[in-house]
Amino acid sequence: MGQLASYDPNGGGDIASLLQNQQALMLQMLQGSQTIQQRMAERQEDQQADINELQGNQKLLFDALRTVQNSHKLITVNMLESMGSYGWDEPRKNLVGRQLTKFSKESHVAPVKVPHPVLPNGVNAYEPGIVKAWLEENNYEIPADLRYVN
Repeated sequence: MGQLASYDPNGGGDIASLLQNQQALMLQMLQGSQTIQQRMAERQEDQQADINELQGNQKLLFDALRTVQNSHKLITVNMLESMGSYGWDEPRKNLVGRQLTKFSKESHVAPVKVPHPVLPNGVNAYEPGIVKAWLEENNYEIPADLRYVN
């Protein structure tokens, strides 16, 4: 083995130092690989956090969209008055609003508060079926937009 230890095909150093250099090089490569794996794991965690945030934002957007879509299905007293051209003045509209709110609650369908450009607390809006039923019960003509509502 003494002969092999001193053998060097390139003419410099012995096999032991060559093996030592190779081991050091492999150790550096292993450490570099571990660093890369650690950075990849951190990046994956960051990407997952981004995905979670995007999913949360997506849910908020879908909820907002659903609210907007539903608000177009709801009817306020002012909308009802213009749909049916009933000619109600403000005191009459207020009375109709109170009656619709009571009728809606009695029907176990709560009115929904919707934004209003002037009133800071918004106004009540009602399901079309509730509005139609109230109109029928109070002997009002049913507007064309509500004729086929159940």
